[in-house]
Amino acid sequence: MQTDAEVVLPWDGRNHYLAAVYRTDLADRVDTLVGAGERKMSALVDASDALRIVMADSRPLTNVNSAAGLHAPMQPGR
Repeated sequence: MQTDAEVVLPWDGRNHYLAAVYRTDLADRVDTLVGAGERKMSALVDASDALRIVMADSRPLTNVNSAAGLHAPMQPGR
């Protein structure tokens, strides 16, 4: 799939900003937002041409914070 979107954002009922793909030409927009005191990734996405990709199976987006979490069985869906 090809797109002209500036951000491609996985979504499964919530946005997954760390798993998104961002165009490098957004760097100036990031600088402007940070300079204005903005720190939320949602502000960048809202200020960009974003394409949300619906992830019916959210297992690939599972957040792992420990070795135990890495080996825990993943449940289908959420």
